Amino acid sequence: MQVVAFDFGTAKVGVAVGNTETRTSSPISTIKYKSHKHLWDLLQPIITEWEPKLIVVGFPLHMDGEESTLSNLVKTFATKVEKQFAIKVLLVDERLSSREARSLTANLEEIDQIAAKIILDTWINNSEHS
Repeated sequence: MQVVAFDFGTAKVGVAVGNTETRTSSPISTIKYKSHKHLWDLLQPIITEWEPKLIVVGFPLHMDGEESTLSNLVKTFATKVEKQFAIKVLLVDERLSSREARSLTANLEEIDQIAAKIILDTWINNSEHS
């Protein structure tokens, strides 16, 4: 099954794609956006190209498991993605994904897409897929 992952931020969104059969994933882009309309315009070609059956979105939590200040924005984003593209969306704990991404690359432009890959890998490795 083809899956797309998003690491949502207020100015950019990291994107990764993966497949549950091969249990592989790749970072594909970091989308910088200026408005919500601009973001939707940039997401559409990704969804069209990759045709995912599922979308996972990193869900920001504090280390103690409590929701962060960004959590509500991510929930809203996930709900809009699900409605806009008619594709099921799952929230996935993203604690430490950005820190791990920073340890894997010195290229600041790649951090968000690598974080999206880490989020996707977490879901692939910790979920049953049918």
